[in-house]
Amino acid sequence: MNIILSLLVVLGSLAQGAYLKTSPPSPEHLQRLLKDACSREWPEARIEVTSVSTQDAAPKNAMIIQLNPTPPMGAVSFELAWNENGVGHRTLGNGVIKVFRPVAIASKNISHGEMFSDDNIQFEEREINRFTQTGFFTDWSDLKGKVARGFVRQDSLIGLINSEKPVEILQGQMVELRHASPQMVISARMKALENGRMGSWIRVENPASKKVVRARVTAPGQVELR
Repeated sequence: MNIILSLLVVLGSLAQGAYLKTSPPSPEHLQRLLKDACSREWPEARIEVTSVSTQDAAPKNAMIIQLNPTPPMGAVSFELAWNENGVGHRTLGNGVIKVFRPVAIASKNISHGEMFSDDNIQFEEREINRFTQTGFFTDWSDLKGKVARGFVRQDSLIGLINSEKPVEILQGQMVELRHASPQMVISARMKALENGRMGSWIRVENPASKKVVRARVTAPGQVELR
């Protein structure tokens, strides 16, 4: 009888040990685990993690082996993996990721065509989840030389839809058309039929013959043939 009772105690201890191994980690531990994984994708951002859950219980030594989408933002899914008694286990989970970064913000109202500068732009930390469609700027080097596209209201985020390169050539402006070959360089005065930015192709017209050709903007007031 004593032997049977001893066996039951041992078996009960083993079962309890197995339960402890597979008991789920605390929500705080899951949040830290997911935050660490996201921080590797967003090394310069501040990360907030909420609403983390898993389909099955996983021990604290479980590791995230897959995270979607990449880079992680908004509603994400992940896969946990761990080894227990020589047997591999996996389970799926999900959570919500908020990413915060300093981004370019209008410090005052900015008129259309006005150059961005320290006088009208400042960098403030914002949650960038909702700006994935409009885009955003986190560094001056990416914003340098750009101007406002349309009227930009104070406290607005500067993105791809309200910024653009300045126009080097205006519609109706007289420009120099250059065509270079190994033998010679030919230039002529032409009339721009549309606005043009550096590197763009625009239509230009010979005022005398009215012939229209397409030329690439190479400098302010200058274009070249293909």
